Amino acid sequence: MKLARATFMGVRGLADATFDFMRSGAERPHDLIVVSGPRATGKTRLLEAILFAKDVVGSYGSVPDPAPFVRGPGEAAKIILSFWLDEEERAASGEPGPLCTVEALATSEGTNVEADEGIQVLLERYEHTPRVGKVEYFPWSRQLVPYGSAAGLEAIEQRLQRTSSDLRKYSFVPRLLGSLAHDAVRAQYFAAVLSYLSPTARYAPARGGAEPWACISSHGGPPVAPKWLSASEADAVLFAATATLVQLSRSLVVIDRPDLHVEPGEAAAFVTALAGLGSDNQLIVATNAPDVLAELEPSQRIHLGPAGSAA
Repeated sequence: MKLARATFMGVRGLADATFDFMRSGAERPHDLIVVSGPRATGKTRLLEAILFAKDVVGSYGSVPDPAPFVRGPGEAAKIILSFWLDEEERAASGEPGPLCTVEALATSEGTNVEADEGIQVLLERYEHTPRVGKVEYFPWSRQLVPYGSAAGLEAIEQRLQRTSSDLRKYSFVPRLLGSLAHDAVRAQYFAAVLSYLSPTARYAPARGGAEPWACISSHGGPPVAPKWLSASEADAVLFAATATLVQLSRSLVVIDRPDLHVEPGEAAAFVTALAGLGSDNQLIVATNAPDVLAELEPSQRIHLGPAGSAA
C-alpha cells in the first residue's frame, strides 16, 4: 500500500493544495516522500492529516477527533487520498485497478466518508505478518518509555496505537526484547534491522542473571538495558523493535523528524537505512536535513511555505 496523491482542503494549519507522489513516467509512487519547510508551516500537521483521513476511512479501532483539523465553527475540512495497491491488495479490496481514491470530511460535529467498502476493509486490516500492509506512525516525540506497565505483544493489543502519537505505544519494547532469547526468528530480524540503523548498537543476548531486556551492546561493550544507551541508539532500538513486532512490509510508514537524534550530515544515511525496516514500504517523512533534500527528485518533495502555505 502506497500513497499516490493527497489533497487537503480547509485543513487547519495547511493551505489548500494537492500533491502528487507518482514517479515521473512510471505507474507507481515513489518509495520516499519528504515534507520540508520552515518552522510552523504545517509539516507535522500534514502527516497527521494523512493519518486522520486513513483512520476516518478505515480505523484500527480508535475514533479520530476531527476538532484539530477544522479551521473554525461551521467550516469543514476535506482530505482526499489516492492509494496505489499491489495485486494482493486489489484482490482483497475488489478494486479493479491499482489506484483508488477515498475522501474524509471533518466538521465540528463529526466525520463522513466517501469510499468503497472494499478499500475501507483494506485500511482496517491489521495483522503482525509481512503479508498484510499497514500504516505506522513514528512521531517526533517518540521515545522509549521507562515507566508504566508493559503493553502486550499481540496484534489485538497493539493495533489501537499504530497511528497514535501516544508515547505509551512504545511501552512494549522491554517485553519484546525480553522475548527475543526464546524466539530465534524475531531475534535475527531485530538484530539485522538494528545493525542497519545504528553503527554502534548491536543485539547481544542478556547474560546469566541479567534482566532479559538488557540485551543491547553499545560500542562492543557488555549488554545493557535500552535506558543506558545514547539517544541515537535508543531511537534505533525503538524503530527496530517496532518493525520486528509489527512486521512492516508493503506498508505506509510515516515518520516525523527521522533525523531527530542523528548528527548533521548523517540524516540521509539514516533515512536510507530505514528501508531496512521491511520490504516494499513507502516512507513519508518530515525533515529539513540538507543531505536528505539534496538527494531527492523534485516529485519526491513537498515544500511548505510560510503559515502553512504550499510552495
